[in-house]
Amino acid sequence: MHAEVKGTCEVGQKCNEYVCLVLHSPHDTQEGGGPREVKCDYVRIWSTAGTSAEFHHQALRDIHDRYKLILPDLDEIHVWSDGHTSTYKGSPNFGRMAAWPKERGVKIIQNFFVEYHACGPQDNAGKGPRIAMEQAIGFGNAPNLYNYHECYKWCRENLPRPSVSHAHTGTWGCNGEYVWWCYANGEADPYRSSATQTLDLRHKDYRGVPGSSCMYSFSAVSDDAPLVKSRLMPCFCSRCRNSEFHLCFFRRLWRMNDNTCELKATLSIDETKERSKGAREKAKERKKRRAERINAVASTL
Repeated sequence: MHAEVKGTCEVGQKCNEYVCLVLHSPHDTQEGGGPREVKCDYVRIWSTAGTSAEFHHQALRDIHDRYKLILPDLDEIHVWSDGHTSTYKGSPNFGRMAAWPKERGVKIIQNFFVEYHACGPQDNAGKGPRIAMEQAIGFGNAPNLYNYHECYKWCRENLPRPSVSHAHTGTWGCNGEYVWWCYANGEADPYRSSATQTLDLRHKDYRGVPGSSCMYSFSAVSDDAPLVKSRLMPCFCSRCRNSEFHLCFFRRLWRMNDNTCELKATLSIDETKERSKGAREKAKERKKRRAERINAVASTL
């Protein structure tokens, strides 16, 4: 799972395209082992909202609800993502992860790549629509697409399904469906009435997971919300694949820790704006002080 900002025009706000590559419905294991065939769908979401834990979990909720209709026995979601702190690897993510899955009776297991930003097939899946729109505009087959809703409508109408002109091979080749959604950036978004969902922009303060920056596997599988289990590395032994972490063959190496991630406070929209403004000002000050230190060092050389 990955999110990238795609600038699709020279005027107006940038459009955020959130890309989710969803694997589901694997075939039975063949005699002698080997990789199993699996369905791969590309879920892509347009919005002006920046990447955030709320965006991430709204996408997970919608993905769960969509695939629950296809797979009635769906009770577990595995997520692989990079380690972006404010979106995935921090208290905003873990707090939400510990809460809503219990309402739907689903388990979430989220594993992280070591890198802060992980490159992979999600990048190609994100570039495809942007390149197609740029080509359509360049050849006069489409008007300038000035906002996320126009991007969403164009993709839905012009890229309804994977191309039949070439094979979509490999695990991450889209041999399933293209799914297009768009998220309104709060209640004031002018396209809210036709959006797939409206994001809740209020800041929510959750208790964090100590030491999360040095761990790469987290799960919310307990019936007692809001509990998140964490450990140093993911494991794929037969016990862990059945979420029986206490019976893991390597539990002495990958000890599981329990952390409570309850919601401490929810700010109003106005309070959230003030908090964001203060955070931006602090970031500017840090950048200014860093530049001053660099200049001071350079002047002494």
